[in-house]
Amino acid sequence: MSRRRAFTLVELLVVIGIIAMLISILMPALTRARDQAQRAKCMANLRQLTNAWMMYANDHKGTLVRAETIPPNYTSSPKEAGGWVWDGLGTTPILNGHLYKYLNTLEVFRCPADVVQEPVSGAARARSYSINGYLNGSWPTYPSVTQMTRIKRSSEIICFIEELDYRGWNIGSFVVEKGMWVDYVPSWHMRGATLSFADGHCEAWQWAEKATLNIRANYTPAPTSRDLDRVLKASY
Repeated sequence: MSRRRAFTLVELLVVIGIIAMLISILMPALTRARDQAQRAKCMANLRQLTNAWMMYANDHKGTLVRAETIPPNYTSSPKEAGGWVWDGLGTTPILNGHLYKYLNTLEVFRCPADVVQEPVSGAARARSYSINGYLNGSWPTYPSVTQMTRIKRSSEIICFIEELDYRGWNIGSFVVEKGMWVDYVPSWHMRGATLSFADGHCEAWQWAEKATLNIRANYTPAPTSRDLDRVLKASY
C-alpha cells in the first residue's frame, strides 16, 4: 500500500516565497495598468464634457456657458445666474446645470480616480472637474471671454481641468494667478492630471514639482513652481 507524501515545511515556505516574489513583480504592472485605465476613462469624460460645452455655445449663438457655479437664487444679477453646474453637494447641482441635458449621465462628471469625499456623509463627491475661469468666468483679477469666436489659440487654452478641493465640491471656476494656486490640481494619474482644451482635444500632464503633489488648500503660494507657470500660461 503506497503512502502519499505531504509537503514539508521547508517546501511550503519555498512555494510561499515564490508566490510572494511573483506578486511583487506583477503588482507594479497591475497598478500601472489600472492607473492607465482610469486616466483613459477620465480623458473620455473630459472629451464628452468639452463636446457638451461646444454644443451649448452652438445652441446659444456662440455664447459660452457660465464657468461659475452660482445658483440663480444666490444673486440678484441675471448675468451671474446659473452656470454649467451649481454649487452644492451630491448630484442635484449637476442636474440643475446647463450642460447636463447635453450629456444625460452623471458618470462623466467624476474622475474614477477621485478619492475626495463629501463632508459629513463621507460619500464620494459627484464632480471632479471645473471650467477655466477665462471662459466666461468672473474672477475679479482674471480676463474673461463670453463668445466662442473670441477665444484665441483654442488648442492651447484649457477648457476643463481636474480640480482638487477638500470642501466637497469645486466652487466657482478654476483660476490660478502668478505665484499662487488659487485653485489647485490633483495628482491622481501617475503624478499628474488630465485636462481638455477649447478646441476639443485632451491631454494628460505630469507634474514636475514635488510640492504640487502635496497641495491641500486653496490660495497656496508657489512663487517658483514650473507646474503653476505651465497651467497659468494655458489659462488665457
